[in-house]
Amino acid sequence: ANPGAEPKPLHKVASGGELSRVLLVLKTILNEEKPSLLQVFDEIDTGIGGSVAQIVGEKIRALTPRYQVILVTHAPQIAALAHQQFLIEKTSTELSATTSVRQLATDERVS
Repeated sequence: ANPGAEPKPLHKVASGGELSRVLLVLKTILNEEKPSLLQVFDEIDTGIGGSVAQIVGEKIRALTPRYQVILVTHAPQIAALAHQQFLIEKTSTELSATTSVRQLATDERVS
């Protein structure tokens, strides 16, 4: 909590990105006791960038020798560390919305 502020439950004061990063720490610790084969993180990069995003990406990358990791991110520092990258696109009209997923080719990964 900020100086002078009363402590409050984490779910009331933390942003979505902060909650995701707390989850990363908890999953890392808990997986030492009871491993899961799949780890999923959704937009763990919310509210961070630069060197902090790089560190978060490295922590996630450190999970990959033991786990399959699926991660949704907008941060290039994190995406660049992936073994494979997929592009998820949403196309909307007045009547419907369609989402497509495709694996990126090597030259597309750089872009």
